[in-house]
Amino acid sequence: MQLSRILVFITSLTVVIFFLFTLTSPAILSADATTYTNLISNPNFSNSTNNQPNDWTTNSWGSNTASFSYLNSGYVGNHSVRVAVSNYISGDAKWMPNAVNVTSGSTYVYSDWYQASTITNIWAQFQDTTTGLVTYQWLGNDNPSSSWAHSQITVTIPSGVNEVSIFHVLNANGQLTIDNVTYNAVTSSCSVNLVSGIDNGNLDQICSGNPNLPAGWKPETYGSVSASYDYTNSGINGSNALATSITQNSGEAGWQTINQSARSNQRYQLQFWQNSTTYLYAYAKITLTNGSAQYISLMSVPATLDTGWSKYTDNILTPNNTQSIKFVIASSGIGNFAISNISLTSLVNQNPSTFNSGIVSVTFDDGDGSSFTNGLPILQSNGLHGTFYVNGSTLNTSGYMTYNDVKILANDGNEIGSHLYQHYNMVTISQSQLIYEINTNNSVLHNILGANYPLTDFASPYGSYTSSIVNVLMQYYDSHRVTDGQFNTKNNLNVRQIHAILISATTTPAQVDALINKTLTQNAWLVLVYHSIGSVPPGNDGAGYATTPSNFSSEMSYLHSTHIQVLTVHKALNLLLPQTQL
Repeated sequence: MQLSRILVFITSLTVVIFFLFTLTSPAILSADATTYTNLISNPNFSNSTNNQPNDWTTNSWGSNTASFSYLNSGYVGNHSVRVAVSNYISGDAKWMPNAVNVTSGSTYVYSDWYQASTITNIWAQFQDTTTGLVTYQWLGNDNPSSSWAHSQITVTIPSGVNEVSIFHVLNANGQLTIDNVTYNAVTSSCSVNLVSGIDNGNLDQICSGNPNLPAGWKPETYGSVSASYDYTNSGINGSNALATSITQNSGEAGWQTINQSARSNQRYQLQFWQNSTTYLYAYAKITLTNGSAQYISLMSVPATLDTGWSKYTDNILTPNNTQSIKFVIASSGIGNFAISNISLTSLVNQNPSTFNSGIVSVTFDDGDGSSFTNGLPILQSNGLHGTFYVNGSTLNTSGYMTYNDVKILANDGNEIGSHLYQHYNMVTISQSQLIYEINTNNSVLHNILGANYPLTDFASPYGSYTSSIVNVLMQYYDSHRVTDGQFNTKNNLNVRQIHAILISATTTPAQVDALINKTLTQNAWLVLVYHSIGSVPPGNDGAGYATTPSNFSSEMSYLHSTHIQVLTVHKALNLLLPQTQL
């Protein structure tokens, strides 16, 4: 069942949202909604004149052939209405309810039950009856359904609008039947309590109007998503949890908080526990005092594969003129995830709020031979050094670096880090096997580089880990690098989860240049992750992780030309960590 949509464009740096509304089932409307008033006249089409439903009209426009039917069957009662379209080229066709009076800034909910042979769309017609200005807004679409399916949209009325009509439209060849149409003004009468710094962070509070959801939380989706949602007591240590199951996805599904007050230029830490078979991420919507919104993306974390609960931690710094904040915790992958025990903590602000200057680290995973034969000469020609995360088991095998290659890299001023002895997904192995892999890899690398070589930095194979795995890793290393697509800032720098951006075969030099420029302007730390530096990658990386020598040469040449500091991970941390204490 689709519960909500949010039209989003997500990059590794920002989240930009164009429209926002929520689709919910009758039993799951809003945690703090208690009363509803249906503004639609004749919602079940039971009243008619001359075999036409009262207070409803038909409309079609564009190039298509539309037909309209008043049916003697429905989802509830004895009637419904249908529109059918053939010869479609443009436009749409729909049944239209009479416009209703609304209040600007208030929240309303449109819903209907429908059957459709194709994707259908929901549109709103807003009108200012004083000026006569009419505007239209697309609200979303519904998937085809041969059985009765439910669609519901929560929408806030724009400024100046005092009359609205919402249409469920057909804009393709096929047919659409609707029944039980409602348009409700929502009245809230439940005050949500702050728990652990966030509204109902322990998920214990329930409003009388909706016992099926914790107060202050509601489902969120965007795009074409098939997802189900559950409120359970199966969280960490038996606490309450919010669960999501995504079976079909071209968008995102998850949970969102309500807006709560927040301070400007304040450093906050978001934490929660999660258990998942797919990756998930979080982002914050900041409402400014002028009414506009700003979105801040937080890190993504890999699946725990139901091995247990993992703790999520990331920080944000609110901008100037912050009025309120809300969070979305969601996934764009197919699978299940649950969240529990959410908290938001105010941290001591840092002064200044950014690093003294931008820094870039160039890193390589897996020990592919091409990163030595093709990558090292390009680094050397630009006077740069990198960090090479190596799997000891593949050294001296076809397609990978040799022991001597590793020694040359270290002697040249590059850093050698650990990537586990074998390239295992750490979530799939036992803790004892993990410790064996760590110790064995360290032993191999020390045999090559000498017992005193500082193996201080680790990168997760496949970017996969849990907080309990990181607890083990940090007993052996000073840092753990992930591949979540984020920058490291003074606000969010965490040695347990060094943010990094994965460079794939489709990444262009222009995109890498843009990342470098962003690093310069924000005084951030950018960690780039490469695998193969060759048109046909050796080893088992696959073509998706191959960077051509020409692209890599272009990227390193531009990096050198900016005169930004380029440091190994270990040296960057030595420089940046003291700054976080300011």
